[in-house]
Amino acid sequence: MRRAGGGFTLVELLVVIAIIGVLVALLLPAVQAARESARRGQCQNRLRQLAIASQNYHDTMLRFPAGYQPSTLNGGASSLCFLLPFLEQGNRASTFDFTQDLNNAAANAQARTQDVPVYMCPSDQMNARFFTGVGGGATGRNNFMPNLGSRANFAEGDSPPRMKSNGIFFRRSMVRMAEITDGTSNTALYSECRRGPNANVGGGSSQDLLVSTRVASGTWDGSPNVDFVRPSDCENRSLPTGNYRGLQYYRGGVMWTGFYTHTLTPNFKGRDCVRDVGFDSGHFAARSYHPSSVNVAMCDGSVRSVTDSIDQLTWSAAGSRGEGETLSLP
Repeated sequence: MRRAGGGFTLVELLVVIAIIGVLVALLLPAVQAARESARRGQCQNRLRQLAIASQNYHDTMLRFPAGYQPSTLNGGASSLCFLLPFLEQGNRASTFDFTQDLNNAAANAQARTQDVPVYMCPSDQMNARFFTGVGGGATGRNNFMPNLGSRANFAEGDSPPRMKSNGIFFRRSMVRMAEITDGTSNTALYSECRRGPNANVGGGSSQDLLVSTRVASGTWDGSPNVDFVRPSDCENRSLPTGNYRGLQYYRGGVMWTGFYTHTLTPNFKGRDCVRDVGFDSGHFAARSYHPSSVNVAMCDGSVRSVTDSIDQLTWSAAGSRGEGETLSLP
């Protein structure tokens, strides 16, 4: 018996819709993966530009830029400030008055609000912003952090029980290529961070690992091997937090705005943490939104993708400039 007309039955339409739904479900992850691959490639390219700019700075100044210059010297600037002219960002650099405090002086209000796209990874979609309250709008953001080394202290000298930094960037650093005796291809220069929420979050929150625990200085200094091992209070959710990581690219004087360390493996599953007096020592993992990996710019200008599964000894070796380790990144 023939069906009247040439239309589809309800059952046929439902079957077609179901098939389309299955095809979309199969296709969507592939589309998302392709987009992330493109973002990851763009992120690597920006890190490579940063590494080349650092080398050009070294060629000009015979050293890498300081990781942090205190307020009496260059206004508390981070290394990223000094690299602006070497990234064809001279106009942005000229808006800074390095004779005044970068974070608080009204003279630097305009300069503080600049986003510099080459300092940002497109995979990070965090929209939080930080406001200093001293004129101007939201401060400039970044995802790329300089390598402090395989110790937690950002000082240029020992301050027992803490040891001086052994990375490329730290307070008043003036590291020269000749000091990188572990080899420029084996030593990290910059890696990634996830930008913070600029809000307090509690344990169990999806943003829990975007903030850093502020550990009391007495607890910090009294913890064994604190330059290499996090104090247990790093996981204490009742303590205050630093919550604006990556939201002040120009500021080098605070651990969560200025550095990452090789004391924690990439995308570490615990909290970052910082000494609460001075914010001058901390354990801050390289973190990204790339699947199970982070990008790392090396001192020779190359960029590598390092997986979360890398062992701690190898990762630590990549952070130090002259400890004599024989391990290198795969």
